[in-house]
Amino acid sequence: MKKLLFPLILGLLATFGAIAQKSKEAALSSIDAKAATYGDIAMQIWNLAEMGYQEEKSSRLLQETLAAEGFAIEKGVANIPTAFVAEYGNGGPIIA
Repeated sequence: MKKLLFPLILGLLATFGAIAQKSKEAALSSIDAKAATYGDIAMQIWNLAEMGYQEEKSSRLLQETLAAEGFAIEKGVANIPTAFVAEYGNGGPIIA
């Protein structure tokens, strides 16, 4: 029984590994496809040059961008007007 179980477990692990690798590749491909957009957002934030805890325009830009991609936004986290949490997904896992 142990001799049969070990190859089965190895096969399952290899299958899960292949699925995880495809998911990783898909995620990286998606990120690469939007690299120019992310660069533009980074430059906009850089050009705004807002002081800490006063990043109203930068925070708004990030929140709007994430909301447009389907993230749920919780604003004013920890009673800081510019702080927010963005969550994506339901069930599990949720990216926050």
